[in-house]
Amino acid sequence: MAAGRLSARRALRAIDPRDAPVSHGLLCSALQALAMWNNALIVRQSEHLATRVAKAGSIREQIKMVYDLVLSRAPTSGELKDVAAFAEKYGMANACRVLLNSNEFIFVN
Repeated sequence: MAAGRLSARRALRAIDPRDAPVSHGLLCSALQALAMWNNALIVRQSEHLATRVAKAGSIREQIKMVYDLVLSRAPTSGELKDVAAFAEKYGMANACRVLLNSNEFIFVN
């Protein structure tokens, strides 16, 4: 009986996360990212979000509103410039989709 307990302890130690090597390379796989990107719910919510912020006026004001709603912060000047260029080229719904798929939105710090 004691040998059984010992081997159970040894087995539990083998799966103890404190003993595992620390590796924080990728937070999600490419398949997970694509599944999220192509998810019908995300596409629909991006479209709803774009419709909601359309009342804000200019593209820049819409982007500021999206950042506030999605990330609870204001965009940096660089983000504002990049997302505005993206939104003008691909539409506000796709810009919203990018933000809904960002690590900042998906993962809790």
